[in-house]
Amino acid sequence: MTTQHPAEPPHPPTPQPASVRARIAAKLIDLTITAVIAFIALTYFALATLNIFVAKQYTDAEAYAAASLFLGVLLYEAAMIATTAWRGKTPGKKLLGIQVIAYNDSPMPSALRSIIRWAIPLAATAPLVDAFIRNIPELANDEHAAALSGRVWWLWVALGWWLLVHISTRWDRQRRGWHDKAAGTIVIYVSRPHDPGQGHDLFTK
Repeated sequence: MTTQHPAEPPHPPTPQPASVRARIAAKLIDLTITAVIAFIALTYFALATLNIFVAKQYTDAEAYAAASLFLGVLLYEAAMIATTAWRGKTPGKKLLGIQVIAYNDSPMPSALRSIIRWAIPLAATAPLVDAFIRNIPELANDEHAAALSGRVWWLWVALGWWLLVHISTRWDRQRRGWHDKAAGTIVIYVSRPHDPGQGHDLFTK
């Protein structure tokens, strides 16, 4: 008499790393949304305060406009970090059917992982952000040359670093860029709802 063993549950399919093309497309969608948010923030400020500034000849109008633009972008980027930590998806990734998960740890990246992953590509922009904040009065008074003197060339450094970090996904078998490795994350295709108890242990080194 043979003993029948219960059938073992099928192993879940190994998650497939997202392609570079899908990741770039998702990033472009997110950047487009960021640009739209920035434009709306600036337009809202201009329409809401135009009459006041014209009537009072408020000299810092451009400074407040620049600050509103910066705040709009900052709030949206904070939302991107939050959605990545909570759902693993930004709007662009959701549309492309890809998702960020923690590598070899838990299915969803933590808030710290999401912040690190967001900050690495933008690390080189820190001097530009500092210069922008410190020189808002000069920018408001149309002293653009003085405010940005010696800093414009750094924009190309920041852009080059941003591109290099994202291009680094091509040099890894699992398409993990430098920001993924620093944050301990990986971007995968999503074919079905992710089971918190499965999948994340498949990326053993």
